[in-house]
Amino acid sequence: MESRQVISRVPTRPIVLVMAFLSVFAVGLTGWYVVASTPASHPAVTRTSGFPGPDAVERNQQLTEQHNPDPNSTHGH
Repeated sequence: MESRQVISRVPTRPIVLVMAFLSVFAVGLTGWYVVASTPASHPAVTRTSGFPGPDAVERNQQLTEQHNPDPNSTHGH
């Protein structure tokens, strides 16, 4: 009976405010850590002037060959 009287005298509003603040602080700190530790996953934007350079055809051919290997190759076997 006496413990009920002691508990009823403890103000709960400050405890609730402290718990809410600590929860918001923990979520914010976790979010900041995730954003700071995650590398950028999007590729860099390449801007062109719209005019191909003098080696554009050769460079495009090299890139195409790199992405489309020769079907007759044995893939190193």
